[in-house]
Amino acid sequence: MKLIKLIIFFLIANFFAFCSFATTPNWQNEKLDINVYSKKNTDNNFNILVEFNLKNGWFISWDNPGDAGIPTTFKWNKNIKRVAFSQPQKKVYEDIIAQYGYSDKAYYLFEGQANEDIISVNISWEACKDECEKENATIEFSLLQNNSLS
Repeated sequence: MKLIKLIIFFLIANFFAFCSFATTPNWQNEKLDINVYSKKNTDNNFNILVEFNLKNGWFISWDNPGDAGIPTTFKWNKNIKRVAFSQPQKKVYEDIIAQYGYSDKAYYLFEGQANEDIISVNISWEACKDECEKENATIEFSLLQNNSLS
């Protein structure tokens, strides 16, 4: 398990080392900010990092949310696959309900191919605090924007 955490950390740190950052989030509300960073590897191969910054005690679920929750999902307009994600945390409610997800930051790393530079993703998640609320966002960005490799 420690090796997996180390590998994920290395992938994310390596990705950030080659990217410049957007000055404002691609999407935000009072619960979280979502930032999307891209890096072109070759003419049509690229990596995308989606970063969730959770605020004020809000929590989102991981792929396998446990006893409660809805998984965070990504629907891309291109053929893009997930290659890594940050290690989820376990939250236990009333000593019986376990939920797996993120309460501070969450990272999802993707790779894909495209002949054009405009990418779109619809992200769905459930934000939980005292109660849970379904949310979604559609983010469209260019692989050549200011949040990509300089």
